[in-house]
Amino acid sequence: APALILFSLLITRTHNRWFNYFFVLSFSTSLSISILNNSFFPSTLELNSWGYLPEPDIIYSIHRINFILSVAVSILVCGLAYRRTIFTEKQRIAWIMVAYFVGAPFGILAFNFSKISGTVGAISFLSIMSYAVFRHRFISTPVVVISQFLSKSLTSLTLITGYILINEFMKQSAMI
Repeated sequence: APALILFSLLITRTHNRWFNYFFVLSFSTSLSISILNNSFFPSTLELNSWGYLPEPDIIYSIHRINFILSVAVSILVCGLAYRRTIFTEKQRIAWIMVAYFVGAPFGILAFNFSKISGTVGAISFLSIMSYAVFRHRFISTPVVVISQFLSKSLTSLTLITGYILINEFMKQSAMI
C-alpha cells in the first residue's frame, strides 16, 4: 500500500506535506502489520475455492483499510497533479489514473478471490502503467520511436503473460 503512494508522489513530482504524512502513516501501518503478523499474532489461512485466504481478524481488516486509503490518496495525488501540469504530462498522468481505476477494483476483489483477481489486477495495472510511463515520458524525436516500441512490446508481453497465467489458473480450477 505505501508503494502506491510513493509511486504517485514520485511520478507526479508532488511535494506536499499532507501526502508525505499519508505515506509515512501507510508505511508505518504496513510495517506494524507485518511485525505483528509475523511475530505475535500469526494469521491462520483458510482454504476456499479461490485459494488460501487469511481468516478475518483485526490485522486483516487494518490491511484492507490501509490498501483502500492508499489507493484513494494515490488517485487524489494524480488528480491534483493532473490539474496543474502541461499537456504532455496530462496524458501520462491520465493513463496512470486509468491504471489505478482498473487495478484498484481487482486489488479489492483479491481480498476475497485471491488467485484470479490478484493476477488479473496486477497484469492489467502493470500493462497500463508501462504504457503510460514509456509512451508518454520521453519527448525528443529519436527517443519517441524507442519509447513507442518499448510501450507496445511491454504491453504485448504483459498481455501474453496474462493470457498464459489466466489459462493455467483455469486449468487448475477445472482439475479441482
